[in-house]
Amino acid sequence: MQLALNIVFIGLLFSIVYQDFKERKVSAYLFFILIILGGYMHFTKQYITSYLFNLIVNTSLILLLTIVLAIYSSFVLKVKLQEAIGLGDILFFFILAVSFPTATFLVILSSSLIFSFLLFTFLKSSLKNKTVPLAGLQALFLGAFIGSNLLFNFINLYTV
Repeated sequence: MQLALNIVFIGLLFSIVYQDFKERKVSAYLFFILIILGGYMHFTKQYITSYLFNLIVNTSLILLLTIVLAIYSSFVLKVKLQEAIGLGDILFFFILAVSFPTATFLVILSSSLIFSFLLFTFLKSSLKNKTVPLAGLQALFLGAFIGSNLLFNFINLYTV
């Protein structure tokens, strides 16, 4: 059952990659399905108190990150938050927040952001649109990470 859920999760992640690169927008239902599916998979691997604690901490960190980004975009970039980052990108952060314990969440969030930055830097000249498809790049990273972990089982993603 867990393997099937992981395969569906990875398939939905690659749907985000495809839509974000092709259309530069992603269907909202994909984010909500992944939030529910990721939350369920995390919930089944944790005690309820650990799950709720991780959920509160991770969500608080995403909200703090969004507030800092809003302040930065307003005062430094002089643009609205919606012009600095897309709603899909923020929703993807919430997928990560509900899907993993805090330590794993922080590692995956930071690693996927670094991966996105490096890959976009190399692909920038070949892309039509010069904005970063952040949700798509992070979904690519997460799908590859979970897929390789399923194949090689090098880490338990839900260990607290």
